[in-house]
Amino acid sequence: MATTEQAARALAAAEAIAAEGKPVTMRAVKARAAVATDVAAAAAREWNDEQAALVAVPDAPSAWVSRLDALWPLAYGEARATFSDERAGLLTRVERAETERDEVTAELAAVESERDTLKTKATHIENQLAAAQEQTGTLARDLAASQAQTNKANAIIAELRNQLAAAQEQTIKAESRADKANASLDAALKAIQTQNK
Repeated sequence: MATTEQAARALAAAEAIAAEGKPVTMRAVKARAAVATDVAAAAAREWNDEQAALVAVPDAPSAWVSRLDALWPLAYGEARATFSDERAGLLTRVERAETERDEVTAELAAVESERDTLKTKATHIENQLAAAQEQTGTLARDLAASQAQTNKANAIIAELRNQLAAAQEQTIKAESRADKANASLDAALKAIQTQNK
């Protein structure tokens, strides 16, 4: 929605453009005042309407006033009648052009609004993407740390298995020695018993 400050800036731009002898158009006002399309169009239309309203029937030249008092209205009326059809056609074309201009202005304003909405959505998506990338980086670091801990745990398990295998081997050897010692003890007991008989 146009603000009073934007509208005033657009009208000032229209005056400046006209003072330079250039046509006051929506594009020229928009470029000069840096305002929205609908604001520029409204200012250009208002300025051109005001200028059109200032057009009036010119007075006859003063040197000819006395001679043309009777003829001037007739001549002017004849000229006006001669060009009335052409003027009506031009007015119709102007009205049609103004209608088309208003429609294009409205469409352009809608496109600009949609563009701004899409820019906002794109910014939101970019922020989400950045957050997702940051989270992915965090997860990758966590995964690497977890993998390192897993490797360390696997190394400890392997070491414990080696120690267990060594302990089992020592146990087997100890059991073998115990069996031999029991056998020797049994033989010694039998020898003692034989001697006592």
